[in-house]
Amino acid sequence: MTKGASIDLVNGGMAMAKICIFSCILGCFFLTSSARADVAKYSCPDLPAKAVASDFSQPVYQGKDGWFFRQSDLTHQFALTDSNAEMLKRMNSALRLQGTKFFMLPVPTRGIMANKFAQDDGIFENKYIFEEAFAEQQFKDIIAMLESYHIGVVDILGYLEKHPDDDRSQYFFARDIHWSTTGAAWSAPAAALEIKNNITLNTEEIKNYQTKKNGLQKSVNSPTNLILNQICADRLPSEIIDTFETKDNSQSLDAFLDDNAQQNAPVHLIGTSFSVESFAFHFAGFLRSELQADVADYALTGGGIDQSLYDWSHSDARLKSPPKALLWEIPYIDRLPIFPEPSARQIVPALGGLCTGTANAIQEMAYDKQNKLIMNVTKRNISGSSFYLASNLSDDSMRVPTFKLSYDDGQQEDFSPRRPERVLKVNKLFWELSDIYPGNLKSVEIEFEPGKIETGTLALCKYPDSVIQQTTN
Repeated sequence: MTKGASIDLVNGGMAMAKICIFSCILGCFFLTSSARADVAKYSCPDLPAKAVASDFSQPVYQGKDGWFFRQSDLTHQFALTDSNAEMLKRMNSALRLQGTKFFMLPVPTRGIMANKFAQDDGIFENKYIFEEAFAEQQFKDIIAMLESYHIGVVDILGYLEKHPDDDRSQYFFARDIHWSTTGAAWSAPAAALEIKNNITLNTEEIKNYQTKKNGLQKSVNSPTNLILNQICADRLPSEIIDTFETKDNSQSLDAFLDDNAQQNAPVHLIGTSFSVESFAFHFAGFLRSELQADVADYALTGGGIDQSLYDWSHSDARLKSPPKALLWEIPYIDRLPIFPEPSARQIVPALGGLCTGTANAIQEMAYDKQNKLIMNVTKRNISGSSFYLASNLSDDSMRVPTFKLSYDDGQQEDFSPRRPERVLKVNKLFWELSDIYPGNLKSVEIEFEPGKIETGTLALCKYPDSVIQQTTN
């Protein structure tokens, strides 16, 4: 089969024989299908090819009633790699040690939710086949896998199955990748139920939030629609949504003016532009109403699946007042297999924290106004992902320094810790040792940018046993 029509089942529980059988069935269906195509609402000649050459960088297909689908919206591939599983388990364990319950909200794809607007029963322009029932089952399998890691998982499909009167295609816009305000409003009670079943709010944490329409409508500022208008012959109108506001009716003026209100929230939210407060989807507001509690929103627009998590894991706010719950809204669960390894090697130790002065500190040093420093490791048997480096910096705007780790077998790892582009300031650096270097760590060398000096601390840390155990489970 061609690349566009192939369906790869990368879930480890599926046998290769099943892949072949399913692919053959789809191939036969494709070959015997008629050439009929549903009448398109808009004129967009050669749309798939033009989309590949545009900022979409992938084929786009027009569905029914003005709906458009990127090929990634029509994926059947939902899988987790071994490194994904290890990262998530270790994150969960590290957060649990701080009293924080970890929750994930995997957002179903547009193809699964709005399949009724697909072309020709899922055959798009005789080029791509989408089998919604199969994709949905694969997505449900990922939900079950995440639940097996003892993570709190918000099951949107399961929630909507209990509300059969809801038209789940309303979860998304026809010409934008984000969930609609309807989708956000449905996701909030599903998330709140999962959270409230796993944490207990104190009396002082319970609020009186109310959400209501504010009487205003807004055009969706959709990059998707903008690019389509550059490709299509017809003009595609912007979609219009009602906007909402959420207020705490129990809030005093002093509380309203308290800058620490977000920091002290029992629930923290990380994620993408789906959840950013300045966008009109209003998920954080809906969630506050459903929880009747403060929610601190740390979502980032344009940050992909990892940058908000990176930012939050390194933030002082998290350390000063760890929340009872962390909710990770993640609309691209199929992208977890390409989660940046440098981010993973920084996020998990960041959750472990600065170990200076604790029982988990193997060796530590302070430095003052240095451009370059060296720590000669005095302990033996320091090797592998049970250990990490943690450095506290005085200048949170300094560019990321270069590290050189030397091992007693002659191997050396040179790297610069990744600072995601959406994360403007970081005053802490973390790096997890890798199992691919079997030797014992001999020395750590750090060099800051030319002409700059830095003051801070450097520690060699060992994870608590409960975090280490996740590597072997």
